[in-house]
Amino acid sequence: ECEDYTFYVSAYPTGDCESATIESPVKPYIPKTVTFDDGTTTTTQTTSCTSKTVIVPTPTAQNCSTYVWIDEATGTKYTAGQTITPANDMTIVAKWSVETYTITFNDWDGTQLQQSTVECGQTPAYNGETPTRPESNTHKYTFAGWTPSIKEADGNQTYTATYTEMQHQITVIWMVNGSEYTEGEPSNMVLAGEKVAKLPTPPSPDDYCGQVFAGWTDQPIDGAPIAYAPAVLFNTPETSPTLYKEEDKTTVTFYAVFADIKE
Repeated sequence: ECEDYTFYVSAYPTGDCESATIESPVKPYIPKTVTFDDGTTTTTQTTSCTSKTVIVPTPTAQNCSTYVWIDEATGTKYTAGQTITPANDMTIVAKWSVETYTITFNDWDGTQLQQSTVECGQTPAYNGETPTRPESNTHKYTFAGWTPSIKEADGNQTYTATYTEMQHQITVIWMVNGSEYTEGEPSNMVLAGEKVAKLPTPPSPDDYCGQVFAGWTDQPIDGAPIAYAPAVLFNTPETSPTLYKEEDKTTVTFYAVFADIKE
């Protein structure tokens, strides 16, 4: 089959004793050349009469890109490793497209702030307003950045806002009968969510008409007589209330409570 030759067939028509000779030429196999162009390297594969197929190669890798082999003459697509039996010479080229990824920026609570498509190798950027986190009654928050650290896109990625956490500072004022009281250098600043560490020196009964000091309260009695014990009454740090920020208030005032001495 690989050589050019001619064969003959003898035929005997019905009713005729003479034979007729029919000449039937066989053409030799013509090799086919397939050119593969991947944009970086051009290779060729040529068939033969004993090997009439070619194997689609893997193109030279291009960073961040995907490809498809395509016969531009017919629009036929091919994949690496595929076997082709070409009928004619062919040119097959690799068509490349840059990979893209979905990049999401979320707030600390999972709220989506931004989502966009970014090409492979590009560094994503957050274009929204600086994220904020509501204060609690113990802490305030300042935007610190994103986790994980922003890098060139190499896959779908979610970044989450992070915050620097700071406890509110509560100013503590001690009052005795209308005057600020600082004997004993008591705590005058407490971190929200904590108790006072040190109370003032108890006022002396001799200075307050013989009344005995009963403790401290956050009820604003300021020396006025009351007929009942206040809901909050303490005389040790351990029994003092835990302090929190209330709305925009960061100051707490404690008042001295006195009781009559009963005989």
